[in-house]
Amino acid sequence: MEKLKTIEDVATRFAQSNQDYSGCSDETKHAIHTAVIFGYNEPWRELETFDFGGAIKALTFGYAVRRKGWNGKGLMVFKQVPAHITSEIIPKMQSLPADAKKHILANTGFIDYTSQCLIYNSLTGRADSWVPSVSDVFADDWEIIPCEE
Repeated sequence: MEKLKTIEDVATRFAQSNQDYSGCSDETKHAIHTAVIFGYNEPWRELETFDFGGAIKALTFGYAVRRKGWNGKGLMVFKQVPAHITSEIIPKMQSLPADAKKHILANTGFIDYTSQCLIYNSLTGRADSWVPSVSDVFADDWEIIPCEE
């Protein structure tokens, strides 16, 4: 399937594939576009590239994204799933030093992971926390990484 350039193109394709779009009034076409943009869960998957807002939406729905402009091979960003880590699990965690575990258990006794993104290198297996740069925020070369990669 051909990749499209704008979310409006995706909305039009979707609408045309589901009814006789050519006979619709402008008001109906606008309503269809709005419904597609806000209701169709994966419109950005049909885009060749998209802006940072599209990247955030894709991350929210669980997709891995990258920028075409990144020089590093194998780099991708994904959002971690929010999780509640209980006091029974904390002592077994390999990702925390012993002192951190003591502090957590002495205070709240749990960890609530929320809204974290990782940048992951699929060639090395290395994952680091990720905060977008200004150039990432204003870039329009974001794309979803196909599962085959």
